[in-house]
Amino acid sequence: MISQPRLVSILVLGPFLILLLFGVSYQNTYQTLRTAIVVPEEKDIEAYVKTFADQQIPNIEIVEVTTEKTKALFDLQYRRLDLVMIVPADIPENIEKNQQSVFTFYHQEIDPFDISYVEIIVNRLTELTNRDVLIASVEQSKALARTYQSEIHTLAQAETQLTQGENSLGATLNSQKVAPSGNSTILWFLLKSLSSLENNPSFSAEKNELKGEESQLKAIDKQLSEFISMDSNIIVVPFRNEIRSLSEVEIKPVHFYIPSVLALLLQHIALSLAALSIVSERFSGTMEIMRASPANAFEILIGKYLSFSIFLGVLTVILIGLLHFLLGVPMLGAWKDLAFASLLVVLVSLGFGFLISSFVRSESQAVQFSMVFLLASIFFSGFFLQLYQLRWPAQIVSWMLPATYGIKTLQDIMLRGIQPSMNLLWILIGIAAFLFIVNWARLRSLLVQG
Repeated sequence: MISQPRLVSILVLGPFLILLLFGVSYQNTYQTLRTAIVVPEEKDIEAYVKTFADQQIPNIEIVEVTTEKTKALFDLQYRRLDLVMIVPADIPENIEKNQQSVFTFYHQEIDPFDISYVEIIVNRLTELTNRDVLIASVEQSKALARTYQSEIHTLAQAETQLTQGENSLGATLNSQKVAPSGNSTILWFLLKSLSSLENNPSFSAEKNELKGEESQLKAIDKQLSEFISMDSNIIVVPFRNEIRSLSEVEIKPVHFYIPSVLALLLQHIALSLAALSIVSERFSGTMEIMRASPANAFEILIGKYLSFSIFLGVLTVILIGLLHFLLGVPMLGAWKDLAFASLLVVLVSLGFGFLISSFVRSESQAVQFSMVFLLASIFFSGFFLQLYQLRWPAQIVSWMLPATYGIKTLQDIMLRGIQPSMNLLWILIGIAAFLFIVNWARLRSLLVQG
């Protein structure tokens, strides 16, 4: 090992630097969910929801309040939104029927951790809505109580005025044997007293006024009766939620990790094969035969790309067939999209492998570089941590790894059933083309050096 210091440095410094970068860049943060709220056509509900959306809600960003459910779900499907909240149209009717109104939430998450996170956020948002509605109801009840208090003061003044005529009313009260009991109210006392004085013109004005108060009393009594008959649970918690996924099938935790493992396998096998290719030919004497052959560096490199791609393509078909038909892993997207994305991951991985092979000095170093590349992919490709939990210096490393693109595209195709992002595919094409040019130049240099 002392005779190979570069190998020792790869074995020790490689994993250490990866762990150091991961430890420095990891941040215990949570994703802010881009949310659209779909409201019914009633403008009063839309106005209230827009007022609610203006609040600062932790981990929630209200992108829009709209009445177009189809558009919101389309944006959710293609990852322009993270959450869609559907507000029911029959909220007042449900309250009258002593029923909870249901907020329906749609998401497109497939990571078990992210699904649990969405459930926590949805429950928090529902509780916040219930709290705001309860506060608004209490404020409205206070305003109504002030109105009733004012009416009571008015009736109390009427009682004072009538008390001044107590001597003239005493005989009437005694004749009817009416005496206010402990449960009697001032209104009841006045109405019973005045019922015997219909023909007394001196009380005609008071009679008309109290008839108006009697109608108000009936309205108050009706409202109180409705309030008393309501279920207390509905008053305190008028809303509940239902969480639905856009996925057509149930995504199990093992299903979520299989596309990630497949992307890592494709990258590692392709990179390892390519990393051992040129270096073994340099030290086995095959490079001398290449120099003497009429084939140039471009043709040799094309041949290597084609041969390895065909071999890895057959291997990919076998793996995906076993995963889908034997283990039952969902395949919701188009097979052509899966084949194209897998091919790009293989080509980029081959490019990195040929680059490593043209610079290392032994097969052992090529193997160690391949293992370090695999270790970096496990930590920084989104295999077990989402990329938003890494700071930007580490994310630069993440977007240099073929597995990062492979994981995202394969998950979209297999588990979400959507076309992969064209931006990711174009980046893969660009990286593959750039690495091919670099490897072509490097191989031509090796052939010329002799």
